[in-house]
Amino acid sequence: MSKKVALPVAALVLVILVWQFSTANWNRFRDSGSDDDSSSPSQLVEGDENKSNGDAKPLPTIAIGGPNADTPATAKIREALTKPISVEIKDEPLNQALAKLGKQLGINIVLDNKRILEAGGDPEEVINHSLENISFRSVLEIILRPLNLNWEIEHETLIVTTNEELNRTLRLYVYDVSDLVCHVTKTGQVITDFEPLIHAMENGVSGPWEAVSGEGGSIVPLEAEGIHVLVVYNNQRCQEGVEAFLRALRTMRHGDVDLAEILRKSKPLREFENPTLKTGLSQITPLTGDELQRVETVVPSGNQFGERLYAQLAVSTGGNLFVSPYSISSALTMAYAGAQGETARQMHQVLRLTVPPDEAHALTRLLQRHLSSPRRTPARYKLHVANRLWCDERFKVLDSFASTMRDNYGAGIERINFSNQPAATAAINDWVSAQTNKLIPELVGPHDVGGVVFMITNAICFEAAWKKEFLEEATKPAEFSTGEAKVQVPMMSQTGPFRYAEVEKTQILELNYQDDQLSMLVLLPEKSADGLTKLEQALGQNMLPKWSAGLETHHVNLKLPKFQFRSHFELSDALRSLGMVDAFVFGPADFSAISGNRQLYITKVLHEAFVDVDEKGTKAAAATSVSLGFGGAAGKEPEPVDFIADHPFLFVIRENETGCILFVGRVVNPNSP
Repeated sequence: MSKKVALPVAALVLVILVWQFSTANWNRFRDSGSDDDSSSPSQLVEGDENKSNGDAKPLPTIAIGGPNADTPATAKIREALTKPISVEIKDEPLNQALAKLGKQLGINIVLDNKRILEAGGDPEEVINHSLENISFRSVLEIILRPLNLNWEIEHETLIVTTNEELNRTLRLYVYDVSDLVCHVTKTGQVITDFEPLIHAMENGVSGPWEAVSGEGGSIVPLEAEGIHVLVVYNNQRCQEGVEAFLRALRTMRHGDVDLAEILRKSKPLREFENPTLKTGLSQITPLTGDELQRVETVVPSGNQFGERLYAQLAVSTGGNLFVSPYSISSALTMAYAGAQGETARQMHQVLRLTVPPDEAHALTRLLQRHLSSPRRTPARYKLHVANRLWCDERFKVLDSFASTMRDNYGAGIERINFSNQPAATAAINDWVSAQTNKLIPELVGPHDVGGVVFMITNAICFEAAWKKEFLEEATKPAEFSTGEAKVQVPMMSQTGPFRYAEVEKTQILELNYQDDQLSMLVLLPEKSADGLTKLEQALGQNMLPKWSAGLETHHVNLKLPKFQFRSHFELSDALRSLGMVDAFVFGPADFSAISGNRQLYITKVLHEAFVDVDEKGTKAAAATSVSLGFGGAAGKEPEPVDFIADHPFLFVIRENETGCILFVGRVVNPNSP
């Protein structure tokens, strides 16, 4: 990736030489800024054809304003891609079937016959598909993927070509971003800051960047005579991602105010890690079917770690309890990237990893992308995940470790002075608070950063409405037995169809959130002195997948208390009990992949989580820090099943498609904060 600095006007000559612009191409780029409306920045300006002679690099195509200008024709194609359609293709040649789909949707679809034939494909290959009520984008994925084909939008046309062609050809586009990089301070001073935008593009468009072959792509900022542009050199897929990112950024709104207007009036952001922005970025690169299958193979490992850790905490903690296994495992897996030898082996075992380190980090990246990518737009829930590294000003991190963190976790490095404990504490807590929408306002205290030279932090924030909300007027005071006393609590209630099971004297109920992508499982043990303890022990033995597999739709009379509380833990003892021993002891600890020596060891693992459940839905957030220091149907309605949560119970918030457990907790007393 090119070094990101605002280049002076004279540096344009250097950029031109590096990218081998022809004079004609540069003139066409320069002249596109004239008063002629036909060459406005929102239109494509084609350069010379990409031709290669032997090993010579092809000249890039130039386009001003992005590969898919907002013309009515391209807007119609984008709209068509999201439209649900049904398809019945029986023994039809590919080209004819796509032509019919184009006619049905009113768009122009063209096959790149030359490239397809050169790659050994057949534009007339006979295909058969029967698809019902899925988006046209998904239809294209299903039809083209088995044929090693893909598509792009260019010249107001949807072009079907080979994957190799899309990845091979690097193009250069120039984007005007003046409205996104110029900010006005409170004193009225206008300043320019490209860094937040470039950082967000590099992380938010990660998938396409990694797909580039050869030397890869680059982003270079240019500023001249009040015009601020980003010159992006990459393949078509990446350019589409960049364009979608810029469009999402400009059209996202904060209340009734344009988000771009807020950015212009605010102080420069060091990095774009606002949950609303992250949601927009994540829509650019949803997982493919193959990627999702890979993620689903690793999720059970993370869940097993979370269930075993919860069982450890349940034994040593009284009262209400709430943690995010996902947040804890994410932070520890980042630390695992720096571990070597026996330290790495122990962490690998405790985290229940079943794949090599590089694969573990790659799958973690895919899972985070999946969790942050709503299946519908706009999303009906908020789920934001962020990572950050905090490095003492005197401490050197190996480039290889920094690259692993940046590429797989989107984790930037923040240089701070840990010896200034109040300032370091404030910086870390401010970041955590911002990522969790102020639900976790204070993760660390001054005493937690003493002696620390490096810290890893993860934050997760979740907010969603129930698919079927509880009526507030139906909430009534009711008795809840804590095991030691009986207390009055606000009890929500509703009757209706829910997925339900009863196994081993435990009732299990699934409450879906809107979009059905996430749900809460409520596990209600029998009313007995040791009912909750036995349930928690079973949870630690990985029984949840077996139990949840038995869920079936029943008519349920549901009563569930409102509750709100937070939990705070120092996890070192629990992790030692699970077998992660050496990491906490100077000498045996080996984190040499972080710093190049064996002076580091983990001093603390802090975790805080918050949950709020009411009639409308759920708010939950969690943050984890790993600190390292130097040593030295129709018919008669059935009788409803009673699900009366009037005694202690467990609950789990999970992502439904992969089964990833995001949060797990228990309610002993709904009234306890």
